[in-house]
Amino acid sequence: MKIKEALKILSNSEIEEPVQAEALGQIEKSIIVKLVVVFIVGVVLLILSTVFLANNMARFSSTGAITILLSLLIFTLFISLAFLGYHLIGNVQKSYLIKSYKFYDFIQFIILAVILILFAQTFFIKTADVSGSSMEPTLHDGDKVFVWQLNLSIDREEIVVMNAIHYPNINPITFEPIPTTISDKYFVKRVWGLPGDSIDYEEFENHTELYVNDVLIQTITDNSARSIMKHLIEEVSYVIPEHKYLLLGDNIQFSKDSRSFGFVDEKDILGSVHVRLMKWPWLLS
Repeated sequence: MKIKEALKILSNSEIEEPVQAEALGQIEKSIIVKLVVVFIVGVVLLILSTVFLANNMARFSSTGAITILLSLLIFTLFISLAFLGYHLIGNVQKSYLIKSYKFYDFIQFIILAVILILFAQTFFIKTADVSGSSMEPTLHDGDKVFVWQLNLSIDREEIVVMNAIHYPNINPITFEPIPTTISDKYFVKRVWGLPGDSIDYEEFENHTELYVNDVLIQTITDNSARSIMKHLIEEVSYVIPEHKYLLLGDNIQFSKDSRSFGFVDEKDILGSVHVRLMKWPWLLS
């Protein structure tokens, strides 16, 4: 018996009682299935959330966003269990089932849509706005990018979002961090050096050539950046340390990157940029 047919039978008081009882059972069975689906999805997402958080896979999500997701998942489990108990144990009236069936349909859709979107936003894909010109011509000021957070590996030449809070500029003379307030929480940069890569430089009168695995990566003309890179390379004995990365901006003249603040720790790489939604929404690259 289909649900629409069952609802029609229940709304007609002239139909025999056994048929109405069968229709009533069909509708209640459908409601129970919906509640079970919501409960199972909630349990699975809660387990996955716990695993992802334990493995630091929500680096680009705020504590508030994570708290909202976990609270909603726990609330969903309690609510679905409460209603399941009511339908399995309680004596549900026919009038209640007729009135509430469509409500259950609506609530199930809303709850599943909200928790799935929040889950995806917390652990998989987030959007970010590009500020500044350090990644031109690849990315421009005002571009919106989609950041993939579930980084299983960080590849060479990949564009990534990094946590900027822990990376003040280095003094080019003392090589100590300059105590300044960092205005940007995040930087978008390109990966040019991986852990274990050999890194070297060749110095000329007006510039320094930067090499990774004997490949010329960049020609540095800024004297401060030249000094800092020489110090960093010599300090690590010409090999990028474990869990450290060399990040540079594409616009070498106007980029604050590893030439200014040093190598970046793996835990501070928050995600990789795979899709760019430019200032005009119909331009996707």
